[in-house]
This record gives sequence, C-alpha cells and structure tokens, in this order.
Amino acid sequence: MQATSPDDPQARASLEQLCQRYWRPVFAFLCRLEPDPDEALDLTQAFFERVLEPSYLAGVDRSKGTFRRFLRTALRRHVNDHRKMANAKKRGRGIDFVPLDATDAVLSIEASSNLSPDEAFDRQWQVEQLEQAKARVKARMIKNDRAERYRALHHLLTEKPEPGEYEKLAPQLGLTEKATRLTVDRMRRMLEQELRAVVSEETHASA
Repeated sequence: MQATSPDDPQARASLEQLCQRYWRPVFAFLCRLEPDPDEALDLTQAFFERVLEPSYLAGVDRSKGTFRRFLRTALRRHVNDHRKMANAKKRGRGIDFVPLDATDAVLSIEASSNLSPDEAFDRQWQVEQLEQAKARVKARMIKNDRAERYRALHHLLTEKPEPGEYEKLAPQLGLTEKATRLTVDRMRRMLEQELRAVVSEETHASA
C-alpha cells in the first residue's frame, strides 16, 4: 500500500523492496512457462519494469485476495502480452534496475522441475520467507554482540550437524559442547519465532 502512494517519500523504497523480495518467486513461476532461463530472466526483469511504472500497483485490491494471487494473475497477463509482441521494443527504457543474479535460483528451480507454475511460485515464496526470518535472527544476534556465534552456527539453523561438529565448534567459540548445542537450540527457536512473524505480517498485509 505504501508503494502505491505517490505522495509517500518511502514509496520508491517500498517498490524496490517488493522487487528484491519477490523476484525469485516470480522467476520460478516464469521458468515453468518459459523453459529457457535467459528468456525467463528477461521476462522477470520486464515484469518488474512494469511494476516500477507509476500507478501499476494501484490495481491491487485487498478485497479480491492476497498479493500472491495478484502477482500470479499479473504474471499470466504479462506472459500473454509478451507472446503477442514479437517485435516489441528493446527493454531497458532508462529504468534503474538492480541486476538479477539468477544462478542459485536456476539451480533451485531445476531441482524441482516437476512443479506447476503456481507450485513453483509458492515454493520459492516460502524459501524467501525463510530467508527473511534468518536475516532477522542474524540482526538480533548482531545487536546482542553474538555476530561471531551466528557466523559459526548459522548453517545449523536448517541443517543437521555432522558427527562431532559441536565438539569441533565449541573451542572456536569459547563454549562447552553443551553450551554450543544450547546456543543452536536457541537460534532455532528464534528462527521459528521470526518465521511465524514473517508469515503473520504477510497474511495480515493481504487480509
């Protein structure tokens, strides 16, 4: 809603945040409709160029469903328009756009190639929610002077430890093995809290 307000000084920042947060789900969706990753990436950037145009998001109506539903509907229209414009002008109409590094996204999408466009979109959306929650855990730990612990242990938020890994990590952190395990447990509880918060915020924003 902030992004649609032309009088809000934070509107542009909100638009950029939307693009950064949701380009991977959009890319995952488009990869199901356009098998060529380069073409799918081109379609993704073109879509967000449209999103950045004034008043494009003015059509978002909360009463008609979630923001995810709006995006999926808009994407299908975007693909249909693209296919009708065989001789469209070259993209990049002076819009300052953040380059998209699709390497990791392509690998993730290829690993789940049996998904439909909607399923791929939702799966990547969930991945982005998890990444947001992990970023919040990192911020909390840095704020509490636990940056070193986060760097050493963050991979254990979502991965099982290797045999003897706690014993190996403990001396590096100046902790006992038991304290290291407890630290990881606390970090995982933080991640669960932050993930619930991210999901709740997006649910309420779409309500």
